[in-house]
Amino acid sequence: GAVEFVRGAFEKGAEIVYLTGRGRHLQHEGSLKALERCGFPIGGDIPLLTNPSKDLDDREHKRLAIRQLRGGRVWSFEHEPANLMTL
Repeated sequence: GAVEFVRGAFEKGAEIVYLTGRGRHLQHEGSLKALERCGFPIGGDIPLLTNPSKDLDDREHKRLAIRQLRGGRVWSFEHEPANLMTL
């Protein structure tokens, strides 16, 4: 149901931002293609924030990114509980 949820939110005007701990240098393009292949809205003004540095751990990268994104409501879906505790 993730694709349907994100598509529905996007169609209702939600700002979509994808945030992953995957490395920008090696995995950015592949991540974009995977999102598109699965049917998630992607492209245009929808960013995919990948980790810019191999020296930055996943939780710190996500914590810093979330700080920049704060505004209205933020829905976060995470498969690693420790990352949610950081946000």
